[in-house]
Amino acid sequence: MSFEAQDLISQAIKKHGDKICVNWSGGRDSTAVLHMAVEVDPHITVCFANTLCEHGTTWAYIRKLWEDWDLNLHMSYPIKPFWQCVKEYGLPKQRNTESNCRTPKCCNLMKEIPLDNLKRELGINAYFTGLMKDESRQRFLTLSRYDSSGKSQDEIAFCAQRYYKKTTNEWAYHPIAEWSSEDIDNYFKDNNIPINQFYTKWGGIYKRSGCFLCTAFSSWEWKLKIASPTAWKRLKEIQLQEQESGFNDTGKLGAYL
Repeated sequence: MSFEAQDLISQAIKKHGDKICVNWSGGRDSTAVLHMAVEVDPHITVCFANTLCEHGTTWAYIRKLWEDWDLNLHMSYPIKPFWQCVKEYGLPKQRNTESNCRTPKCCNLMKEIPLDNLKRELGINAYFTGLMKDESRQRFLTLSRYDSSGKSQDEIAFCAQRYYKKTTNEWAYHPIAEWSSEDIDNYFKDNNIPINQFYTKWGGIYKRSGCFLCTAFSSWEWKLKIASPTAWKRLKEIQLQEQESGFNDTGKLGAYL
């Protein structure tokens, strides 16, 4: 089962009304979904998890579209700032590896929990994302499992593009789950949508936006060394200190062994 992205967005907005939002990061994928959603409902709630670690170009992009599209934008803010998280829990570790499959503490405290709290305050029970299957193997597996689950809620069958999360009592909609990066490029061109300059700086080395200082992906070092040598040096020094001291991110304050 699959839906045209615009059709699914229209169906979801009709079903949930003002209880649905767009989870927007300022990235290409979620911006495409945002554009489709505001075409259907110009006043739809838009939620941005402001981690205070976005690069300046992403923040400038957020402000531009916020003004140009007259967005009904709401922001969440970190429970703890990035450097405090690093001090208490260590640098973000790569997830979905044999040694670590956990979400980094900073992601929980700066993004996920604050965003969930914001949506709860706004009375949101459904949301759109820009997740796509072809972004990573993990996302492919996560989304694809719903295609053959046979599960449903309110007589609505689940698929990769829509399902109900019983643990959080929310509907999740991923309208472009079946899209490719080329589809995103074409959508931006066809609709004359400006691009976040974060994707074009430094020769286009960054393919995804997000927390600029994140170390939870394998290529962070060489990319950050190009984009911000000062930030790279500081994070590299912390990484070496952790390795020398046997830092263990157990969640305990100052967990150096």
